[in-house]
Amino acid sequence: MIYKYNFDIGLQDINSKNQITNKKILDCLENAAVKHGDSVGLGMHDLNKSGLTWMILDWKIEMERRPSYGDVIEVHTWSKCTNKCYSYRDYEIYVDGEKYGIATSKWLMVDINRGRPARIEEEYISQYKPEPDKSTFDIEEINKLQEQEEYERECKCVIRKSDIDINGHMHNLNYMDIIEELLSDEERETDFKDIRVTYKKEIKFGDEVKCYCHKYSNKYYFVIKSHEKNINSIIEIE
Repeated sequence: MIYKYNFDIGLQDINSKNQITNKKILDCLENAAVKHGDSVGLGMHDLNKSGLTWMILDWKIEMERRPSYGDVIEVHTWSKCTNKCYSYRDYEIYVDGEKYGIATSKWLMVDINRGRPARIEEEYISQYKPEPDKSTFDIEEINKLQEQEEYERECKCVIRKSDIDINGHMHNLNYMDIIEELLSDEERETDFKDIRVTYKKEIKFGDEVKCYCHKYSNKYYFVIKSHEKNINSIIEIE
């Protein structure tokens, strides 16, 4: 089942070049997945019934063009396959029928009451009507991001109440706000084509995190840590 949902690009979703931000791209993809769940009876209103929820682990996104202010984005998404506790979901991004980008993602099923990974039962995932033969990237698994040996930039950030989501930890979209603190005004307006994000450990309200950046050629590598030895997220943009 390929699920389709439209998003209007407003003033809050763009940079000074009138183009969509990285954070808004993730927002559209994440909400398209949630809306897909709603459509098959596995949405936000059904969490208390099932006792299960999804947690995003990885994003891989490739943008050929950037939507602009006033554009209507049509996101196509589908469940691709599952492996024990993990599920894989792909996306295509369209504006006026033209494909602007593609993405893939990896999700973990979590038992809400126990706070632990839960095995994905066939009867559960079958409600999404997976499309195992349709893939946006010719890969079986999203590549793992590695921490760099050195970084040229760093900053500190204290997590606010407004950063926290319904699961009690920092919402995954807000990680993109932290890395922008290490980009110059010119770099923030760059038309990044590739975005890779991996989430390793949740961040909670009141945590003081450090963000580090290493630039190599046209790539930027970021690592976010709440403690010196605990990596919360690694992000690569190109």
